[in-house]
Amino acid sequence: MDAIEKSVLIYLFNRFNVNIIKLIKASYFTNKKYQTIFKCLLLYKKESKKWCSSYVDLFNYYVSYYKIKYNSDIELDILDFKEVMNSEEIFDIGWYENLIKNWLQNKVTEEKLEEAIIKYKTQNVLEPPENILSVLDDYMKKIYDIKTSDTTNEFGIELTDISAYNETKQETFSCGFPFLDKSVNGGMLKKTMWLFVGQPKVGKSIWLSNIASNLVILGKNVLYVSLELDEAEVLSRIGANIFSIDVKSYLQFCKQNHLIFKNKLREFDSGLIYKKRFLDTKDALSNDNTVASLVSANFIKPNLNFYEANLNEEIEIENNTNVENLIKPGKLFIKEFPTSSLTPEELEIFIKNLEERKKIKIDVVVLDYMNIMRSKNEKQDNLYMKIKQISEELRGIAVRNELCLVTATQVNRGGFEKEDISMASISESTGGLHTADVVFGIIQTPELKASKKYKLKVLVTRRGANTGAIKEFNINYSFMQLSELDKEEEYITDDYIYYKYNK
Repeated sequence: MDAIEKSVLIYLFNRFNVNIIKLIKASYFTNKKYQTIFKCLLLYKKESKKWCSSYVDLFNYYVSYYKIKYNSDIELDILDFKEVMNSEEIFDIGWYENLIKNWLQNKVTEEKLEEAIIKYKTQNVLEPPENILSVLDDYMKKIYDIKTSDTTNEFGIELTDISAYNETKQETFSCGFPFLDKSVNGGMLKKTMWLFVGQPKVGKSIWLSNIASNLVILGKNVLYVSLELDEAEVLSRIGANIFSIDVKSYLQFCKQNHLIFKNKLREFDSGLIYKKRFLDTKDALSNDNTVASLVSANFIKPNLNFYEANLNEEIEIENNTNVENLIKPGKLFIKEFPTSSLTPEELEIFIKNLEERKKIKIDVVVLDYMNIMRSKNEKQDNLYMKIKQISEELRGIAVRNELCLVTATQVNRGGFEKEDISMASISESTGGLHTADVVFGIIQTPELKASKKYKLKVLVTRRGANTGAIKEFNINYSFMQLSELDKEEEYITDDYIYYKYNK
């Protein structure tokens, strides 16, 4: 607990956030030393009208004012203040804020449980027997309040509260495919669930691994959970995609060619693979009329002149300071679980443990795939209801943990072997379609497979008006890389009338 309380103080000293500070009570700190430092910090702000960012200033305030006025018997020296105000830990804002949210939830839960227990014990349940049911009912309501409470926003947002508009925001981020981004009105959102639908062996894992590869290159922290492929296979697919190494010999290549692979890792860590993958297209920078340019604009850091001058040149990492303007990659974690062994609840526990252990905030969880998860209701024989229940629990994980969850589901329908599919042809076969925020249908006819192509159709989207849009993709099986064709995508109306995207 001391380590968590120390992390809370480290965050507060590094980032003044009034919305978090107002939720913290000094009594939440069980360590008296940290409790005293927190009190000093609040009083310093009240007295000086500014937030203290110097451990020397706060220590002097403690010695000359706080200790005398409040007759504090807690003895602190300057090193105690330096410990939490001058930390050398990597400051990942997302991780710290997630940690504090969980810590606050735990503290509020303790408070409400204590209130409920005290009230339960003080009730005279020995008078009329029917009073027992009333007391128990009231007690259970208290427990329900704990379960449903949100410490950071307990009663939601109010229409006329101006501050709510400043605090409430929806930040989209790209998945690396312009067509998919445009289909959801600009990109991925946290607290949402993406679903890819396809028949057996169509390549659902290829799509999931491509999404994961793009997101890591674009700076997002990704957890890839596999219930079908082993970790080495997933590593080979994603590694082959990112580093453009043949997937069949990926692991052997990395073992035998240390210097070459080390250089590829340096390119990856510096952001140069991001540049090559997403910026080295002149049209994407200059042609504002293309879908690619609209989405690529979200990837580009401010120094456009640097990219204009270096689109076709190799960059020396050691000598070019402009590399700092490139997006640095995120972290990728790959975890394999046996088929039908993992429940959504166990997945959420794993996510929280990973974030706590690695001190990192997971932005996206890629789950391959939800049909082969284990339902907590093991007596559920109805496959439709099982998948529906699992999908609802997965979306709950996305909301509670403020991440985007990407997964796939399998349908045993022949419609995917045709040039087009619709929700009507598959909606009865899987229970997850109406839970997801966006559903993409993977189409690969024998003709498409022979020409190394896929089609992707937007079956459902809560955001945007792109339902029915179709796009063709190339697939490089050697590198397991998907890429959009330049051909303009098309819409399909309910009457199956094709017309151009911009008409």
